[in-house]
Amino acid sequence: MSRPETRKLDPREKHFWTPGPSAGLDLFLRHLAPEKRVDQSVRPVLYIHGATFPSALSVAHRFDG
Repeated sequence: MSRPETRKLDPREKHFWTPGPSAGLDLFLRHLAPEKRVDQSVRPVLYIHGATFPSALSVAHRFDG
């Protein structure tokens, strides 16, 4: 099974595919690390979304500031 091409909205993004819980189901993971981590008390966020809205638009969207 071929996987669709995924476009990076940020050059720092890393993309991963991992086997899902069912045969034939693969999960796509998009990792976007912070540019720099100033406050060590700030924790990473795991964002899980459905299949009807692209992760790039919801996770890598840039807001002013």
